[in-house]
Amino acid sequence: RFIDLRYGGYIIAASKELNSYSFYGIGRNTVCEFLADWNNADDSFELWGGSLNLRHCISAFPGDDGLDTDQGYTGTVQFFVQIQNNAIDSNGNLSRRAAVNVGDSMSENDGPESGNSAVPYTVYTLANATFIGRGYNAISALSKSAGGAKEAATGPNYKDNGSTKVYNTLFMDSPQGAMMVMDRAAVGATTHGTAGNSAINRFTDARTSGGFDAAGRASDLVTAQTTAPGEKDGLFNNVWFFRAGLLDNDFAGVNGKYASLAALNTAISTDANWWIASDSNLFPDQTDRTERGASTNGTAVRANIADMITVIKGSNGVKFDQDPGVTVPLNHHLSGIDIKPTASAARDLANNQLPNYDTQINGVATTRTTRSLVTGASFVGAVRDSSWFRGWNFASQSGCFANSAVAIVPSVTVSVDSQTLNPIVDFTTSSSDVMYSLEVSVDNKSFVPVRVLKSANLPYTDTTKTVGATPVFYRVIAL
Repeated sequence: RFIDLRYGGYIIAASKELNSYSFYGIGRNTVCEFLADWNNADDSFELWGGSLNLRHCISAFPGDDGLDTDQGYTGTVQFFVQIQNNAIDSNGNLSRRAAVNVGDSMSENDGPESGNSAVPYTVYTLANATFIGRGYNAISALSKSAGGAKEAATGPNYKDNGSTKVYNTLFMDSPQGAMMVMDRAAVGATTHGTAGNSAINRFTDARTSGGFDAAGRASDLVTAQTTAPGEKDGLFNNVWFFRAGLLDNDFAGVNGKYASLAALNTAISTDANWWIASDSNLFPDQTDRTERGASTNGTAVRANIADMITVIKGSNGVKFDQDPGVTVPLNHHLSGIDIKPTASAARDLANNQLPNYDTQINGVATTRTTRSLVTGASFVGAVRDSSWFRGWNFASQSGCFANSAVAIVPSVTVSVDSQTLNPIVDFTTSSSDVMYSLEVSVDNKSFVPVRVLKSANLPYTDTTKTVGATPVFYRVIAL
């Protein structure tokens, strides 16, 4: 908890740099929360397999991806902030590093590189995240991806049979598109299901066997389940895309709304709808298959086929070109950022449904006592009211975040019901509208979400616990 890494990413060989945090097959009993990095040369967080749950993490100005998943990662990530492009101003002047950390796509999500059929699949869950992409200044406008790859700078990037279940998340300021979902099929193929195990298929087709992870396990990753998983491996639910696809570049498949940065700046001053993009702007239709040392380098493959676009745009609560009310400078991201949404639709989502993986299997309650997600976090992005991201990391200390984001720290008291021996939790709150996550622990290390509360729910009796020989610990975090 509360680790902040700065200027890491030593280059160990050509095009091979170290990540800030590298997780190899780590399980969910390892507690990783309130982690941050600043200006790392490569990825901020990369997870190869495992089922680690990450919460309250910050990726600030990585040279490559902020969140990179691979090789069958099946955990959860919630309350995640990523900011790209450390250019100080709109002219691309640099910040500290000798070369600007523009960054790649907002996240990269892979399965196995060869054959794409190894199990478990990369089927992880991302919830309540805020991804701020490269933005629109001179250095981000036509920059290539990390290593010079000819790939569009989009929102999340899926390849090699990788997928994500994404909930209540904001992707914004990705110049060349909202997302990139690709496979190995040649450009021109128009339907899904023609490339075997591909990322596109994860979003368009529901599996009929294999359980949650395609390896015969249910969503708790313990119970055996060999039948259909109950939903697609890749899906979007209450996900907002904002200011995406506004710049073209010289790469095949990219059709940004404006051909140049000058044209975009002119439109900003003359067109009230300058940030509204068409499907051809939002979804690049192909990309250069560039991998380190791969024989397929330079091969154009298809991406974002029409069938997949139809599925994504028809998903619950998915919105394109709708402002959530955050304050983020368009051309640089080093100061003045306030990621709290002000739009009422973003602060209180309709039809919000976060999965409760660990306490239900196929809709049936179990006796397991762990829970990986704060299921009541019914808002878009990484924060609704509080400023959990301020004060303890360099991104905050350097002035990235606006001063208007004020911490809301409750004073918590715990008593005991004399009849039932259930703990009764109460705390002060400055506003009746502020949401808090109440979390419990029996070891004061691993805290399990109990319920999201407002002042109207207080005091709260936790009927899941009784006070006895084993201590019970509580914490309350403003969301």
